[in-house]
Amino acid sequence: MKTLIIGDIHIEESAINEIDSIFTKDILPLNADRIIQLGDFYDKNRPNPSELKYGTHLIRRLVERYDDVTILAGNGSHEFLNNVAVIEYLKELDANIIKKPDFILDNILYGHYMLYESRLSYGSGKCGIKDLKQYKWVFLGHQHNPQKLSDTIFHLGSIRYCNFNEVTDAFKQVAIVDGDKIEFIPLKSPIKMEDFSSIEELEKADKNIKARLVINSFSQFKKEINLISKYKDKFIEFKIKLEFTEAQKNIEISNNQNKKLEDILNDGIHQIQDQDVQDLLKRVIYE
Repeated sequence: MKTLIIGDIHIEESAINEIDSIFTKDILPLNADRIIQLGDFYDKNRPNPSELKYGTHLIRRLVERYDDVTILAGNGSHEFLNNVAVIEYLKELDANIIKKPDFILDNILYGHYMLYESRLSYGSGKCGIKDLKQYKWVFLGHQHNPQKLSDTIFHLGSIRYCNFNEVTDAFKQVAIVDGDKIEFIPLKSPIKMEDFSSIEELEKADKNIKARLVINSFSQFKKEINLISKYKDKFIEFKIKLEFTEAQKNIEISNNQNKKLEDILNDGIHQIQDQDVQDLLKRVIYE
């Protein structure tokens, strides 16, 4: 039996068009007998009406396309509310719902967690590579970055670029297992994320991307703060990151010894007339 495996989807209202394009153009045309999704089907455990409507629509399409559809529950903040999985209702559409963090089928383990060796584990790994050597293959969700942990163990990665710690990912992918063969298939439709270090770079950038302006110094912040409003609606998604080093802070605000850096940044932000950009920068500072 040929099995198509896909990673985290994170259905959220702002990404529905992108997700639908990925499935329509890249995933649904792939031939397989069954499809297994590795958790975090929804982005949050209280999806809004638009998200629920699309999630229901998507499962109906999958059930019509494949003989067997299995959805694995993700982590609590995305899938569970009061110990009830938000995806449980999908059983009514003939999808198989796995409410455990992993399950085994034909000696292949499918799971939704980190290992000790996962790139983004940071001490949250459930077990190590050596603990999973008995399985023919292991496919894991949860980490959005694709990662080959061993010859038989893989973080498949999310099907789209969900946040900017994925900006260096060269691709998004799905996998097909057919007997003793694995094929990893790059997806063509996810909207790319890119980092930019100046307004000049933003000016030249393709508008059909998710863009982040990384401000590396306080002098750059002062120079470009009033120019940012022009770009907030240019891109499909726009973020700002303040990445000052301690040395830069000490040097560049030396004439403002009686003021905290936070206060100085707020002074600059309040000069911006666009409220959306003000709010965006405030979130960056207080996060």
